[in-house]
Amino acid sequence: GRDPSNSNNNNNNNQEQQQQQIQTSNIGGLLEILQSKLRPPDRSHSAAEENAFHFAVDHCFPIRGQGTVLTGTCLSGTLKLNESVEFPTLGKMTRKVKSMQMFRRKVAGIRQGDRAGICVSNFDPKLMERGVASSPGSVRLIHGAVAVVRKVRYYRGELRSGGKFHVSVGHTTVMATVNFFGAREIRDRMKNGGEGGGGGGASTLEPELTSEATGKGASPKKKGKGGGGGDKSNGSNSKQTEPRSGATMLGGDADLAGLPRLKFDFSDDFLHQDGYIESLPPTDDSEDGHDVSTKKSGGNNNNNGGGDDLPLHFATLSFQTPVYCPQNSLVIGSRLDADVAHSAAAASACRLAFSGRLVHPFVPERDAVRTYAEKERTGTVCRLGDPYRRDDDGRVVRYEVYGTDLFKRETNMSAFVGMRVSTDRDGGGADDGGGKSSSSSSTKDGTGIIQSGFGTSGKFRCHFPAGTEVREGEPLRLKFRRYADDAEKAMRQDYMGDMPEGRVGTRLAEKEKKKKKKGGGGGKGKGGGGGAPPAKEGTAKAKAAAQADTPVAAAPPSSSSSSESDKTTKTTLEGEISALKGDPLPSSSSGGTKAHPVVVVSGFFTPDINVKSYAGRNVVIPSTGEVGIVLGPFGKAGKCKVSFEKAAAEGDGKSGGGCSGKVGDKAELMPPSPSSSSSSPSSTA
Repeated sequence: GRDPSNSNNNNNNNQEQQQQQIQTSNIGGLLEILQSKLRPPDRSHSAAEENAFHFAVDHCFPIRGQGTVLTGTCLSGTLKLNESVEFPTLGKMTRKVKSMQMFRRKVAGIRQGDRAGICVSNFDPKLMERGVASSPGSVRLIHGAVAVVRKVRYYRGELRSGGKFHVSVGHTTVMATVNFFGAREIRDRMKNGGEGGGGGGASTLEPELTSEATGKGASPKKKGKGGGGGDKSNGSNSKQTEPRSGATMLGGDADLAGLPRLKFDFSDDFLHQDGYIESLPPTDDSEDGHDVSTKKSGGNNNNNGGGDDLPLHFATLSFQTPVYCPQNSLVIGSRLDADVAHSAAAASACRLAFSGRLVHPFVPERDAVRTYAEKERTGTVCRLGDPYRRDDDGRVVRYEVYGTDLFKRETNMSAFVGMRVSTDRDGGGADDGGGKSSSSSSTKDGTGIIQSGFGTSGKFRCHFPAGTEVREGEPLRLKFRRYADDAEKAMRQDYMGDMPEGRVGTRLAEKEKKKKKKGGGGGKGKGGGGGAPPAKEGTAKAKAAAQADTPVAAAPPSSSSSSESDKTTKTTLEGEISALKGDPLPSSSSGGTKAHPVVVVSGFFTPDINVKSYAGRNVVIPSTGEVGIVLGPFGKAGKCKVSFEKAAAEGDGKSGGGCSGKVGDKAELMPPSPSSSSSSPSSTA
């Protein structure tokens, strides 16, 4: 009889064969995809001569009486008899080619894709078993590089700046520290049709990878149209031609990987990134926020798993060990040290993190990328200057605005004078029904500059050259940048360009201002709707302008206005005790509390005020009712010394027994008495 086990085995074998046939039935479709995505290299002489010669050596052996034979594959360029080749890893050693063979037949030259043997003389085969032979000077030793990179979409981990990756470049894999930046800048550059196109677009610039000894980059070498692996040319006047292939470098072809040739300059500014950004904010040309550069970079990212939905980035690669590589080489970043032993899912996970193209040398000890962080402080409009009717569009604007909540009371305003502030209004001079729209209006019309401090509570005064329609209570924004490599950590605004041009207006008459106020056109209080007092009513010119509606230049009023001086000298200023000076007095009228003869008070004055002119003014401590007098300044921060030993009592205040107040107690600077008002100080507090 038959063995039932043999029949079962035969059935199982038949089922396995049927499953294998089902699984491999779409070979034709696979071949079609490969043929559509993989391009054969252009091995014409014209294309080969454009590229440097790179030869991957896989074996090296001597032949007696002939020399040393190097066998390998030509990756790019051409080589002819009697030309010299360089061995970069052997200290730039050069040797002349004596003969070449391809499949035991002597040839006069080789080009990209050829498998050949090269015979050179006076070369010890023990020096190199595997390596690279190239055109002299085409392969450099670099300690770092700037690369255009794109994340591999199958890699599930995060790409953080400062992380360490295994970077494969040429025939070498080394550890490198990677920092990502420039995603928004590349997106904007590609959106504007500037550079890229997978190397096959508009004219681009390629910086040479220079040796570390020179310390300088060579002059950029201009590449013409159709110089890469993009699908279409991005130049507005260029024809749609097939992309140039055959630019294979050591380790792979960055053109076929869909990585564009981008110019990089260390003087450019880049927004700081904590890592690789997988989705950018949407723009006018991208509805979902994904990278628009992938549509212009050739779009064939299947070779590296990049995916069309992942944006391009710049990245600095700082190699732990220097490597030899030519310009525009393809690099692969991996996490080969990932732990894959705990689960089957982890074992099958992709460990290739990103692919990239080297575009510029980078020496970590010498070069620095200008990365910055966007900063913003927000204040509030607390008062408006005099209203003006702008001549070019008839709008009622203010050239002078007062703000608050942007600085602390003790802030030295001199460091912020000249900085720019902006409002949320004046966005291009659009007409809101109150006047005609002017073609000369721009988005910069809502920009002003800080001119000085105002008072002692951290308020400030701003001037808007083109005028502003801002209202009380609306925000004032101080925007600036801080650069990572700036030792001073200064607030930079030099990227903002020029200030808006001044736009002349006519100052509104007193009657027109009152009508506007009755009609409810302004804000509340003194500053609303033109309720602020005139800037200079003491001069005959200003009076005539207010009465006759004559044009007045859009310049801010002087900071030494008599109206401000009168207001300062006739009001009570508030401050607080910041320090107690002197030994406690033996006799105190405050029970068991110690009283000090002198205290230091802050908050009365700003640093630019002459405190000596206020000497002799009375200071009252509301919590104790004690009265002292101002002796003079204390330091350079606007503080003053107040004595409570010889103060003259006013009202029910106590004097002569020292100050029993504590640090932090409120203090009030009293206005001068009517008898001494004629000799009161005129400085602005």
